[in-house]
Amino acid sequence: MATRALAVELKPRVFPRDTIELKEAFLAAKVPELLPQAPPGRPLLESFLVINRDQRRQAEEEKTRVGARTADKPLWDGPFTQPRNTKVFSNFAETRTYLYEGRPVDTQVHFGFDLASTRQSPVPAANAGSVVFTGPLTIYGNTVIVDHGWGLQTLYAHLSSIDVKVGDTIEKGQELGRTGTSGLAIGDHLHFEVLVSGVSVTPVEWWDAKWIRDRISRPLKEAGLPEISGVGAVPDDEPARPRRRTR
Repeated sequence: MATRALAVELKPRVFPRDTIELKEAFLAAKVPELLPQAPPGRPLLESFLVINRDQRRQAEEEKTRVGARTADKPLWDGPFTQPRNTKVFSNFAETRTYLYEGRPVDTQVHFGFDLASTRQSPVPAANAGSVVFTGPLTIYGNTVIVDHGWGLQTLYAHLSSIDVKVGDTIEKGQELGRTGTSGLAIGDHLHFEVLVSGVSVTPVEWWDAKWIRDRISRPLKEAGLPEISGVGAVPDDEPARPRRRTR
């Protein structure tokens, strides 16, 4: 077993907060979809809290299990891409307070980005890889997870249709399905995540070729491993950055 030193830098960060007003019509539509086994007569809010808490936790556990099924080499190159003509309208690690009849009833953290576009827009793969999950994923609705190797994966959720299957080899930009409102989606949009070993990280860095070159390719080069292609080579004469030894 070998160990290597890694550069570690922790920076303070303030994450956004938002409130979501739960309407009776939304609960009446989503509870039967996501919790059809709810006892007759149970208040819709009570069932929603089971979905928002228990099913959310189940989804995170499944993402961790899927994250273990990863290729032992990079399947991708170049920066990851945001779908064209989409706008981020909900940010990574946003803390959401859910209100019902004006009072707070739950608080959860939103992982990934919500990307708005036109209704039932094509959903392209952010980079090349292999499909490791398709189908319903509790609050995420119809979901596709693409493995890019070395524990790096991307997740596409709330889809109205899925056009790929587990085991498919995917090229960057290939259509995976169409946006929709499945799961706990209030309106038609794409929920997009970047995962490392099943843990959600901010997608914006993976859209940046310079960040990948500095944070991924440089450490690989220093370790004597092949660099990631498509983001520019790390110069041979560039001095190595000081690294903090980890235990």
